[in-house]
Amino acid sequence: MWYNLQKKNREKTINSVKKRFSETGRFDAFKCEWKEGDEKKPHFFWDSDVAKWIEGAAYIIEENRNEELENYVDGLVELIEKNQHKNGYFNVFYTVCEPGKEWTARRNHELYCAGHLIEAAVAYSRATKKDKFLKCMTKYADYIYKVFVEDKSADFVTGGHEEIELALVRLWEETGNKK
Repeated sequence: MWYNLQKKNREKTINSVKKRFSETGRFDAFKCEWKEGDEKKPHFFWDSDVAKWIEGAAYIIEENRNEELENYVDGLVELIEKNQHKNGYFNVFYTVCEPGKEWTARRNHELYCAGHLIEAAVAYSRATKKDKFLKCMTKYADYIYKVFVEDKSADFVTGGHEEIELALVRLWEETGNKK
């Protein structure tokens, strides 16, 4: 039973979701080129959608190397690295739609999206032994620590939606970084 589900996921589901995310602009959003008046305005949870897809791709790659899938993920990682702020922040919606309003709207899932990106980076690092994505998300986690623990500069103190907690545990397990 599990074999058949994994096969279906590997052969059908991952590509079906990839096609849909391409059609809706979720992947293109990671180029961070959207501007007012353009179609397919990024939504504040698109980062988590793409991150979950990357995590799923990582689990497929870990079990069955797939160069095409891996190259696609590598392209997304390149976009993340290119568009990550110098301080480590990465969120498509706040970068292109609401710049300067980072950490002001608790319900807009910034920490939720960050958590899924971190989990995707851990999964991808484990699957491929590549560390670029993991380094980007470690930098992001360090920035989150600065904002929420050191500076206490966010407009809220809890994420509003669980996810970041589990992701930070997984990041610690992968990197050993207790921060």
